[in-house]
Amino acid sequence: LGFLYRSVALALRFAERRSNFAAAVSHELKTPLTAIRMYGEMLRDDVVPSEAKRQEYYRHITSESERLSRLINNVLEFAKLEKGNRRGRSVRAPVAATLAEVVEMMRPHAAEQGYELVLDVAPDLPAVRHEPDAFAQVLWNLIDNAVKYARGTGNPRIVVSARRDPSDDRRVVVAVRDHGPGVESRHLREIFSPFYRGENELTRTATGAGLGLALVRSLAERMGAAVRGFNHPDGGFAVEIAFPIVG
Repeated sequence: LGFLYRSVALALRFAERRSNFAAAVSHELKTPLTAIRMYGEMLRDDVVPSEAKRQEYYRHITSESERLSRLINNVLEFAKLEKGNRRGRSVRAPVAATLAEVVEMMRPHAAEQGYELVLDVAPDLPAVRHEPDAFAQVLWNLIDNAVKYARGTGNPRIVVSARRDPSDDRRVVVAVRDHGPGVESRHLREIFSPFYRGENELTRTATGAGLGLALVRSLAERMGAAVRGFNHPDGGFAVEIAFPIVG
């Protein structure tokens, strides 16, 4: 009877998360679309008072379009993984080039929110087997997650790093670390679960549908990598992805 009760409770909790996820996705789609339409109509009707304002509105449209694109990509990618029909191109190569490319692409998004992205890659890292597109999406989600939830800190740096695992030199560890308030210990076990959003002041004000970290774990494990999230001893939250080195 106890097992049945726990099973029903778990099913109800998951159903509630799915419902919350649907509502969050609806909101997340509507918000950037509303902003894009508003700025677009003002530009079309030529009611923007100055060239500086016009450029600002163009930047807002670009930013909201990118936000919309990330959400749609996450939902589509998660659906493919759920159905087991995602196909990817696996390569044997160092990860430094993809890291640099994604960090450069994310710099404007981070700067807009008041963050500095720092890239720290050890020299001469060996090759690991990974899917470049999936790896890029993992990085996008980790950086975006740090930007959302690291608010209210005196240190606005988000560090993206890659180096050999000090505890196992047969692995390369890629990490994204913020200097925010971290994650409450009671939420650490569930942050990689689909549709999960912890309850605190930041998650109530941050945007998101609860798919980012779940997608990170699914894509990383698909590439044969191990994932862990933890509160850093020196403050902030970090996610590490450990790739086995291929000979």
